[in-house]
Amino acid sequence: MLHKKYLLSTLVLFLGLLLLAGCGSKAEDHSNHPAEEAAATDAANTEAQPVDAAAGPADVPIGKENKFGTEFVFVYIPLAKDVHPSMYHGMPGNKDADIHLEGDFHAIEDNKWGFAPGDWIPGLKLTYEAVNQQTGDKIEGRLYPMTAADGPHYGLNVKMPSEGTYDFTFWVELDTENFAYHDVDEWWAKQEFKYTAEYKKQ
Repeated sequence: MLHKKYLLSTLVLFLGLLLLAGCGSKAEDHSNHPAEEAAATDAANTEAQPVDAAAGPADVPIGKENKFGTEFVFVYIPLAKDVHPSMYHGMPGNKDADIHLEGDFHAIEDNKWGFAPGDWIPGLKLTYEAVNQQTGDKIEGRLYPMTAADGPHYGLNVKMPSEGTYDFTFWVELDTENFAYHDVDEWWAKQEFKYTAEYKKQ
């Protein structure tokens, strides 16, 4: 009888050890593949991201420069915008123009005119001229302050006379008729920026 009990106890102990070993193996196998699990999770998250089909065309860079504690960025969007109010400063509507020309000016470190890094710089007069190197076609005008989903900027809808390589010249100065200052450094003089950019109708 004792011998049978001993055999039964031994069998139960052996089965218990097998069961524990199996569970440990599964846990170890699970923990030994964190990279694979992370990759699977990332893939699932990526697949879940919606595609923004309504996103418009990307900005086309014209030029960029930092001076006077300000980042001066010039771009155009190859699609004119529906600006409100209509005919703002005589600006053509989106159906009568080809591009939306922009000047994006924001403060950076060491701005001496009261603007914190990232602040938009108001009160500027921005004019431009663009000449097609191939045809000699010339356009000119003024960009006016406005805002959009990505923040305030100076902008203008422009009817492009022809495709090709354009020499852009921008002039930026204080709009003394509509903006004043005090208790800061003397405002910088009128600045000229020259760049070259391609235009192709979309």
